[in-house]
Amino acid sequence: MDDFCYSLRGEIQRDHAAALRADLRMFIAVSEKNLLIDCARLTAIDPAVLAVLCETHRDLECVGRHMRITNPSHRTRRAFEVSGLGDVLVGSAPNDGALATAS
Repeated sequence: MDDFCYSLRGEIQRDHAAALRADLRMFIAVSEKNLLIDCARLTAIDPAVLAVLCETHRDLECVGRHMRITNPSHRTRRAFEVSGLGDVLVGSAPNDGALATAS
């Protein structure tokens, strides 16, 4: 099964959670692909957004699909691990110490 890549960039704040939830629910409803969350350009992530990703992971697992998170920086990797998403992390960001610009 192919992966669909969804990129997170910049600082993802609490006020982004509802739109992200809507995007990811739509993805689950209309696609049969697994989900790859690319965090190479993510600089910070709010706990509310982490909760959305946890929900998405659970929802995909319920329908026999998977979510993976790739290229997190050291800082964002720790946030994913603390939120319970450590088991879906793969790879590290190529320039781990560099900050990306917000989109």
